[in-house]
Amino acid sequence: MLYDTYSSLYNTYTVLDSKITVDFWSEEAAHTYAQIVGIKLDDDTTLTPLLTSTIIEQPSSLVRYKWLRGSTTDIGRPTRLRHYYSAKKFHGVKDVVDNPDMSADIGANPIKTASFILFTCHPSDSTDLPVIRYSATIEYIVKFDELRDISSS
Repeated sequence: MLYDTYSSLYNTYTVLDSKITVDFWSEEAAHTYAQIVGIKLDDDTTLTPLLTSTIIEQPSSLVRYKWLRGSTTDIGRPTRLRHYYSAKKFHGVKDVVDNPDMSADIGANPIKTASFILFTCHPSDSTDLPVIRYSATIEYIVKFDELRDISSS
């Protein structure tokens, strides 16, 4: 059963954990230099430019990054990254399920949120970047609560 099925049966939900897997690649033949691709876990969805030095200094609990190879033999070959979210660890909440800031009605967002932000940057912080493509899959562990009153006809 998927999210849509469960959300039609319950009134509220709480995201406990999630995992993102992203494949990054470039199909440009002129892409002959390496660059950084990554995933940032953040509670602010405002996109701010990331400098290479800033990325490298952040803890791996917040930022995961790799070099996207830049030789002509690597064109189209993906670079895979994974990142994880734990509501308990990220927000420092002891009991996620009983915290009202962590739950929301179906179709709404909780007060405390987190986002996976995908990024790319050049090692010298240049803005002259090739087109980077990606494919992302996000898996969630969710607790649904408050069973809806489904009346039979």
